[in-house]
Amino acid sequence: NCKELWDGCKELVIFASLMQVEEISQQGDWTHRRRVVAKLVASSLFSMIMTAIVMGNFVIVLIEADMLATCEEKPEDCKDLTVIARLDLLCIAAYIVEILLR
Repeated sequence: NCKELWDGCKELVIFASLMQVEEISQQGDWTHRRRVVAKLVASSLFSMIMTAIVMGNFVIVLIEADMLATCEEKPEDCKDLTVIARLDLLCIAAYIVEILLR
């Protein structure tokens, strides 16, 4: 049932977002903004999102490799790789944002 699956996903996201590192709140010399960003990056929800991005990027790389192999074997069946290239750039942008936040 789709409703049960959706409810399970919502429960998982809520549970994951509550799992945060406690030591961050005790850093007295950090600014409020720095504590908020540290809690965000240390949360399980952020880890789940980054894991999904990495897995999605892996799928994109596999699709791109398959499309490039098709282009080499049958140039007439070659498809436009613009969408794949943009998705790659989107994943790279997410990685850069993660590095900047950390």
